[in-house]
Amino acid sequence: MKLNEIRDLLYPEIRVTLGDYIITQGIKIEVNSSENFYAFAKVYLTKEYVDKIKIDRNDIGIIELGYAGDFYTAFKGYVMQLNYNEITLKDEMIKLERIEITNTFLDATPREILIFLLTNANIYKYKLNDDYYPYKKTVPLTRKNGIEAIEQINNIWGIKNVFYFRNGIFYWGVEPKQDLMYVLEYGKNIISITRYNQNFEIECVGVPFIKHGDYIEVKHALLNGRVKVKEISFTTNQGFIRTIIKV
Repeated sequence: MKLNEIRDLLYPEIRVTLGDYIITQGIKIEVNSSENFYAFAKVYLTKEYVDKIKIDRNDIGIIELGYAGDFYTAFKGYVMQLNYNEITLKDEMIKLERIEITNTFLDATPREILIFLLTNANIYKYKLNDDYYPYKKTVPLTRKNGIEAIEQINNIWGIKNVFYFRNGIFYWGVEPKQDLMYVLEYGKNIISITRYNQNFEIECVGVPFIKHGDYIEVKHALLNGRVKVKEISFTTNQGFIRTIIKV
């Protein structure tokens, strides 16, 4: 795709991987991701698939949207709940939630403690803010899961570094590199824009290549210019994929 390319993407294909199964029809999806820790998704199966496939907790779950066989990953994570035809997925943040830390760190920096937490959670792909933070003589963490521990680290040092996963990489206080600037324009891929105080909600066609944290160019009477995506969700609506972007 070229820089600033405007795409009129009305009819995306869906491909869902659940454990050993790849499903391309008979499904509905919901995907939500933001800088609030987890990305999560739900997959709804028709009765035909419910009766034919076997899925277990912790199986891999991948949701892809694409066009003409060119797919983009909208979500990647693990099966957390099974409720007949409704499957709930969470992203790799679940690895941090599942560890429990009781430890006192001596003469430590946030980065050192974070690497300790990530290693304990078997997370080895990460990008961490490398700003200077002073050493603390003692940092006690008592019965904290990984997410709670990172929140406490931020509080102890008085910093506001957000943390989340993107494409299997853990980010803390660092923005993923963005190579392309995508353009959304009313009448081409924007359906509507609603304003809430100083925030905006953009409803558009399926645009799986846009992620939270990305900057996008918007061309609309209510909003014109470059903005940062705070939250993005994808839903199936009567056979169409709709994207809701909050900026």
